Amino acid sequence: MSPGMLVAAAFVGCAVGFTALSFGLAAAVQGWLYGQPADKLALRALVAGLLLSLVVVGWGYVNSRASHKDKYGTFFEFNPTAVRDINAFEAVRQLAVKGADGQPREETVAYVLQGKSFVEKETQRPFARSSSGYVTTALLIAWDGNPPRKFLAPPLEGMRYVGLTNASDALTFTEEGGPSFLTDQDLRKLETPSKGAYLTALLLNAGLFLAFFAAFWPVLQYRLGHALLLTILFGGVTLFILMPLLFNLFQVK
Repeated sequence: MSPGMLVAAAFVGCAVGFTALSFGLAAAVQGWLYGQPADKLALRALVAGLLLSLVVVGWGYVNSRASHKDKYGTFFEFNPTAVRDINAFEAVRQLAVKGADGQPREETVAYVLQGKSFVEKETQRPFARSSSGYVTTALLIAWDGNPPRKFLAPPLEGMRYVGLTNASDALTFTEEGGPSFLTDQDLRKLETPSKGAYLTALLLNAGLFLAFFAAFWPVLQYRLGHALLLTILFGGVTLFILMPLLFNLFQVK
C-alpha cells in the first residue's frame, strides 16, 4: 500500500473508531450524569471523531517522516535532535601494549563510509570499537571545512568501558565541550539537541490532550470537570497505546 493510501486508511479507521467511541460514551455517561445526552449527539460525535483523527494521524505522519525515529515521539520516548550525516572520521585507539614511559600507546586510524558501515581507509577492515589489542577512546570528526572535533568514549577501566556490561550495549561518543553525540550503533548519524525539535515535540504532545479536551468540552458538551477527567484518561491511553502503533505503521522502511 502506498504511503498516501496508508494515511487515508488510518484516518478513516481512526475517524470511525473515535466517532463511535464519542457517541457511545456520551449516550451512556451523559445520560447517567446529566439525565440526557447533548443535543444533536450524532453530529457532535462525528465532529469529535474527525478532530481527534486529524490530530493523531497527522502527528503520526509528521513523526514518521522526520530525520530519525521518534524525533517528535511521545513524552516518554521522543528524541528531539538535529542529525548530521557523517561519512568519515578518525578513531583514536588505546593499545594494549605500553610505550617506553610505561603508559599505553595510542594510534589514530582513518575510517571512511562504505555502503552502510565504516571501514579502515587503508585495510578495509570494518570498524570495531575494541579488540584484544586496542580499545577506541575517541573519534575525530570534521565537517564543513572546520577543524576536527573530538568525541569522547566513556572512561576506561583497564581495557574496558566503565558502565558497559554487555558487548551489545550501545557506546556513546560525546563531543568534548559540546552537546553533540553519536553511538556505535549508527556512526553515520551525528545528533545535536535541537530546541526547535524539542518545542515541536512538546507542542504535538500537548496538542493531543488539547484535542481531546476540545472534543469532550465544547463539542460533546461535557461539564468542565468531567471533560478534564476524560481528557486525562483517553489522552493517556492514546499516548501510550495508539500513538506508538501509528508511528510504527507509518514508519518508512
